[in-house]
Amino acid sequence: MTTKAYKLLNPDLTTYNGCQWVVGETKTTSGKGNLCGPGWLHGYEHAELAHFLNPIHANFKNPVLYEVRVGGKHLRDGPLKSGWTAMTLMTLIQAPIPTTEQRVRFAMACALSTDMPQSFRQWAYNWLDRVDRT
Repeated sequence: MTTKAYKLLNPDLTTYNGCQWVVGETKTTSGKGNLCGPGWLHGYEHAELAHFLNPIHANFKNPVLYEVRVGGKHLRDGPLKSGWTAMTLMTLIQAPIPTTEQRVRFAMACALSTDMPQSFRQWAYNWLDRVDRT
């Protein structure tokens, strides 16, 4: 099955490890090893995730965001990171810029995925539900 995903790159179309990409060219890998290894082509299932996770993944200083066509095997590391064994760079797109509220919601979701005290959890759920915005 072929589907759409998103890939962050440097402006010269290179990755964090220096892999050169060319628009319209398909890259393939083996699907062996862990998601951050050479057996997988890294991308995001949502354009917004690429922007949010850039600081802890590639940390590109001036990233460009491309829509990619993906296929082959698919591996996920939870809801945040994905890899495929086939990927074609397609179209440069405008990276979505999250609002302050979206940033706060994302931060709270990250915090809630850890072992937080019940008092924090209740406050966070109330904030997310717009019950208590203190």
